[in-house]
Amino acid sequence: MLWGSDMRHLARLCAAAAVLSSSGVAAASSPEANDTPPRAAQPTSTDALFPRNGGFNATFATGLPFLGIGELAYGFGDRFALGAIAAATPNVGSIRGTMAFGLRPRGVLFASGAWRSVITVPVLYYPEVSGFGGDLEPWVLARPTLSLEHELPGGASVSVALGAIAAACTEGILTLGEERTMMGGVWNTAGIGGAIPLSGRATLFGEASLVMRGVEPARDWIGGAPVVAIVGLATTL
Repeated sequence: MLWGSDMRHLARLCAAAAVLSSSGVAAASSPEANDTPPRAAQPTSTDALFPRNGGFNATFATGLPFLGIGELAYGFGDRFALGAIAAATPNVGSIRGTMAFGLRPRGVLFASGAWRSVITVPVLYYPEVSGFGGDLEPWVLARPTLSLEHELPGGASVSVALGAIAAACTEGILTLGEERTMMGGVWNTAGIGGAIPLSGRATLFGEASLVMRGVEPARDWIGGAPVVAIVGLATTL
């Protein structure tokens, strides 16, 4: 049998339980408790080589042998892209300029974690244009390159590459080498590269390659100094 004081204690406990229960229901149904907006996803940085599937990248660069280089690339899936290139260096004083137009297909051979291997095969046509290249006849250059790339924490990447450069005048190609207006050739290359994301839409990149005959710098390289180097900015459109 409960006494008066016991009844009062029991009433107080029931009231406290009711308050706690109603507070819990209110908190559970509160928009602040259950409708907290999800954290915004971090933007994906622009890949300097591969636009997103069905998207475009624009690239602007400078270096050797070209003073200005522009490319518009389209992504076919996640492992293949094709770019249209225009590049030029005018004749300035003793500097012999050049101009070229072409295509740069590239594809991912394999990708695993932070590693991937990429093959690029730019093919450039050098027309005869006054003020760009002197008296050279039109010629064609192809530069297949195989690279191994490693992504670093934070999104930056470094790469090493091996490749080749083949060049010939168009007349020599059409006559299967019987007539030539310039001395072409085939050279091997070895290079390094890297890329640093600047934002979700822009990436700074650069690469440099040594043009060689075997293991020695090529003395007969038609581009002058046996070096090919560029630094540029790739942006998502």
